[in-house]
Amino acid sequence: MIALTIGGLSGTGTTTVAKLLEKCLGIEYVYTGDIFRRMAAKMDMTVGEFGYYVSEHTEIDRELDARQVELARGKDIIIEGRLAGYMAFSHEVTAYKIWLHAPPETRAQRVAGREAKNIAAVMEENKKRQDGNRTRYLDIYGFDINDTSFYDIDVDSSIYLPDKIRDMILDDMRSKGLLDGGNGNDQG
Repeated sequence: MIALTIGGLSGTGTTTVAKLLEKCLGIEYVYTGDIFRRMAAKMDMTVGEFGYYVSEHTEIDRELDARQVELARGKDIIIEGRLAGYMAFSHEVTAYKIWLHAPPETRAQRVAGREAKNIAAVMEENKKRQDGNRTRYLDIYGFDINDTSFYDIDVDSSIYLPDKIRDMILDDMRSKGLLDGGNGNDQG
């Protein structure tokens, strides 16, 4: 087994799929968004305010990134985070890298549903956040979040249900010799 990273924009289903993989594989799951949220709360800021603050204080991004790389080295773990796959790739950490994507409308509907918000407002928030993150990642790392070329698998989560996505990931891992299929924890 190796580290798994799972990333995607807000509303693509990364948390749902990560939790399904955690249950199936029986390995630790870390959501980097929780770390970010705890840091925001510690500074008495909303996630949006903290995101803006971080854009002016890149040392916070670098601290989060270093934690992701450290977690992925030599450990069976699932790391969910928008940059988790890129961090593994750029630091040459052996990891199976997953990216989920979905059309902006689908993502907005999902976020609006779980947060009881207006879809149009969420569309605007998502776009603003995505544009801001893209600019920040380009400035800090020279990395374009739209570049998915280094991922092992890239799945459109608007087409498949979460259980099917989990199965697709596990099947792909098996085909690459990353799962033996008989370890008892692999129930996919």
